[in-house]
Amino acid sequence: KRLLAEGPPYCEFMFKAAPDQKVELRLREHIRSRGYGPWVTVATSAKASYRTEDVLNFLDRHLPRMHDSRQWRIIMADDFSAHLAPQVFRLCWSRGYVLIVHGGGVTPVVQTCDTDLNQYAKRDYVAVETGELLQQMRDGACVPSLNNEQCIDIMVGVMSSMELHL
Repeated sequence: KRLLAEGPPYCEFMFKAAPDQKVELRLREHIRSRGYGPWVTVATSAKASYRTEDVLNFLDRHLPRMHDSRQWRIIMADDFSAHLAPQVFRLCWSRGYVLIVHGGGVTPVVQTCDTDLNQYAKRDYVAVETGELLQQMRDGACVPSLNNEQCIDIMVGVMSSMELHL
């Protein structure tokens, strides 16, 4: 019901960038200029890995506030230190979400994204990415590569497919 009413799942792209770089602002402007919906956001970190602060920012951007007509929802996360902070549990609870952390080794069994989405999303992304890299080689690039904006555009295209999620 949520997908049909609100669109694709929340999607954030994390890129490696030094804290003093303007990469995140540039990528946010790219997302805005393309007219991507509020379900698409970007973040950067020195190691391209989420810390508790990044998780809190993601949840604050994407989890809708609780209102009287909405039922409580369950949000699941894997057993990762950035997910386990009390602030993460409090933010989820304040938005009407019960955070359930599942332990190591169970992700392939209980997390829908890993069992039923990622393989198809990855397949679709790699197909488009490969086509772009081959085109760059045809155009003379010795070592083809995609910039961050191209990666975002490809993944937004993949994740925009409601058929993928439904």
